[in-house]
Amino acid sequence: MRAEILRLVDQIHREKDIEQEAVFIGLEAAISSALLKKWGEETAVQVFIDRKSGEVTATVGDKALGHEQLREQLGRLAAQTGKQVLFQKIREASREVVYLEYAKKLGTIATGSVMRYEGSAIVVGLGKVEGYLPRSEQVSSERFRINDRLKAYILDVQKNGNQVKIILSRRDPRFVNALFEIEVPEIRDKTIEVLDIAREPGHRTKIAVSSTDANVDCVGACVGVRGSRVKSIREELFGEKIEIVPWNEVPELFIVNALKPAEIVSIDLDYDTRRARVYVTPDQQSITIGKRGQNVRLASALSHWDLDVVTVSEDDIRRLKTEDVDEGDEIGTLVGTARGGADADTALKERAPGEAAGKAIEYIEIEPAPEESAPEESAPEESAPEESAPEESAPEAPAPEAPAPEEPEPEEPEPGQVPGTAPAADAENASAPEQTATEAPAVEEPDASPEEEAG
Repeated sequence: MRAEILRLVDQIHREKDIEQEAVFIGLEAAISSALLKKWGEETAVQVFIDRKSGEVTATVGDKALGHEQLREQLGRLAAQTGKQVLFQKIREASREVVYLEYAKKLGTIATGSVMRYEGSAIVVGLGKVEGYLPRSEQVSSERFRINDRLKAYILDVQKNGNQVKIILSRRDPRFVNALFEIEVPEIRDKTIEVLDIAREPGHRTKIAVSSTDANVDCVGACVGVRGSRVKSIREELFGEKIEIVPWNEVPELFIVNALKPAEIVSIDLDYDTRRARVYVTPDQQSITIGKRGQNVRLASALSHWDLDVVTVSEDDIRRLKTEDVDEGDEIGTLVGTARGGADADTALKERAPGEAAGKAIEYIEIEPAPEESAPEESAPEESAPEESAPEESAPEAPAPEAPAPEEPEPEEPEPGQVPGTAPAADAENASAPEQTATEAPAVEEPDASPEEEAG
């Protein structure tokens, strides 16, 4: 009997992973319950089991009972009651063990297989216990079948009656963080820190990382050789897009990094309301906003700034790059930031009063844009007067930018010159094809009246 008690305690300890002391306490409570069943509830009962020899002694009121006397006193009904109490104590001890075990694993990844569906929830086998993946913590685009292997984030551990309920999640952003800790050893040893995560489950995730070692590239370490590390994480997330964003303490630079691959012209920050106006060109507007607003929404959640996307035409930027702008001109500040980087906005705000905005823009410029020279206004070419009769109308006046050349007044034909023809010297410079002027022979004509001469 004594050896059987020790063997029973050891077997329960190994199978249920319960401490031997907890099993001995359960046995003592079972024997006490059996004695109370026989002697009455009002009887004072005390039971002790020797941990080394397995000897059982009890005190019932003022009477002490040894090991053999207890076997004679306890009947079948009392033994049945003691058995139920023992099983209950074992279940309670087993529940406590499971609770303490998974309470330590809270916030880590659990791997199991799909056992069954309970409504829309999935019951996952985790070895000796079962995990519960409710519908609210599932990704709508993911589908699992019975016996499929899956990984999930341990979100919560609850005591539910005689059982421990382990709540799992695949939607929580910390699930992505835990996957990176498994795949990237630099994150486990704290060389790289994951500072924030913004996620739309099943579609897209942005993760902000920074490195405590200047010699370690935080983005390259997370991506891996040829993208091997991030590729395995994407496969676990059923192809969800993952963007790794380098952290920066300067809000302007961090917002620019968070909005990539979009190219930002400038950013205006309002620290009181934590609202930022992001200026982009028309061709970058759709990239900045993203599909159904995903890019700007995730960037806003990652940076903790409310982002407003404002479109600025390229003509305004080109105009302000070549012209001086007044101090305080909002678009002028915009162009200065575009050409000088994120520090340009600060430089423009801190410039001395009265300093021309155009000079400030020129000072902070990093990569000067090619200046577009205005087309030179060419003066109209002076051409020889066309061959025309004196009664023809004058040529049209040129554009108002340049004064029209004065047309020489027609001169009276010289003696011997045919009316309506240019002199020989002027004919050589005319733009029309060269014509050879023939001199008319002098012919003596009778005197004519003034009307005939005018004709």
